Amino acid sequence: MVMFKTLLACEAKIHQFLKAKSQKSGFFELYGFDVLLDENLKPWVLEVNMMPSLACDSELDFSIKAPLIADALNIVGIRPANDPHLGSIIHKEQMRASGQAYFN
Repeated sequence: MVMFKTLLACEAKIHQFLKAKSQKSGFFELYGFDVLLDENLKPWVLEVNMMPSLACDSELDFSIKAPLIADALNIVGIRPANDPHLGSIIHKEQMRASGQAYFN
């Protein structure tokens, strides 16, 4: 609910930003919310990023961001291809993110 209220508070600015991009079609926005929970588990929005980084610098990053990216693409109707090389690409990225050597 706090994220929804935050977006409503910024609705005019978001609308203005999206209207400027309206000549381009086929895009969507992903917002990154930094939220702090207090001792009563009440959420406090610290900041909202309009273009959050999706780079994976660690195994934890990859384990969080890969499903997020897949979900975002699924929502807009982009489904993963049944490419036999996709598994090796994902494995290679996981190895790179964890700092382990990867040999083809």
